Parts: sequence; C-alpha cells; structure tokens
Amino acid sequence: MLLPFFETIKTSILPPSELFPWLTHTKSLTKKLKEQAGEAHLIVLKQYWRNMTWWNRYVFELDASQPVFQREIIISAQGKKCWYARTIIPAHTYHTHQSFFARLEHESLGHLIFDNQEITRLALDYYLITPKSIEYYWLKSVITGNEENLWGRLAVFTINTQDPFYLVEIFLPDLLKVAHELE
Repeated sequence: MLLPFFETIKTSILPPSELFPWLTHTKSLTKKLKEQAGEAHLIVLKQYWRNMTWWNRYVFELDASQPVFQREIIISAQGKKCWYARTIIPAHTYHTHQSFFARLEHESLGHLIFDNQEITRLALDYYLITPKSIEYYWLKSVITGNEENLWGRLAVFTINTQDPFYLVEIFLPDLLKVAHELE
C-alpha cells in the first residue's frame, strides 16, 4: 500500500549510503541502535490529543472532524539525538484499542508492535525532508545549527487488519555520527 502522498514527493536525490540500512530496516530501529551503540534512550516530548492537522489529513487522508492521539519522542544514544518519531493514532483506533495504546505511558511503541501478531505493517517508505518541508519545523526544538536535508520514513500499521495508526520517523544528523563512531 503506497499512500498518494509518496507519489507527490518522489525525488531523484538518493539518501546517503550509510543511512540506507536505517531507512529500510523493517524491525525495531531502537533495538538496532541498542545492538550497535550499546544503548538507546527514549525521551517522550509530548503525548496528547489534538485536532486534525492539515498534514495528517493530506498524508493519511484522515477525517478532518476526528481528533488524533499524537506522541512525539526522541531516541538518543551516547548523548546524541538520533531520531525524532511521531505516532499518530486516529480517535477510533485509539478508543477501540484503548488498553493497548495506554501502554505507551510506560512502554515504547516498538515493544508494542514488533512480534505482535495483531499488528500488520501495510506500508513503509522513506523520503527527503528539506528545510522547506513542514516536517522540518516539527524539529525546531530538537535540532540546532545549519539547516540541512534530512531523511524520514513513514509507516502505516493496522491492528487486526482494520484499525490504522501511523509512525513518522525523522533521522537526525547525529545518528550517523553515532554509527560512524562504532565502526
């Protein structure tokens, strides 16, 4: 399943070769980071209900009248911020599986979804995020310094093949610094 959004953002620019294994990794990125760096720390930035945004409506084709539960986190290792992630859960999905999502209070999303037979990933794709992209502005409190292109990936999941939720991950420049220090 490819979202129409990806048709509009195709680019001839390729990601850095050392980032490609991260962009295409189909298992837990946090587990991969722990294996490579010896640690991975989750920092919850925000976790709240919000009205539908233009971006959510456009990218995921969600109902504008329905709120979403949104969780924003940073994963870091060795004192460096490696990626930002935003989980977007439509109200219907959240309320239908409230006990499942309530676990986000004390567990990572990765612990909830990987190796869980009820969860299916329908789509996973990566894309370029330029300083002109709206996603770049999500990171204003997270990144400092020169504006540079970033890479993100977007995944669509379902619970019991019917109730969708979404994950956007944006890889920060320090991820490659951590990866290079380990080589």
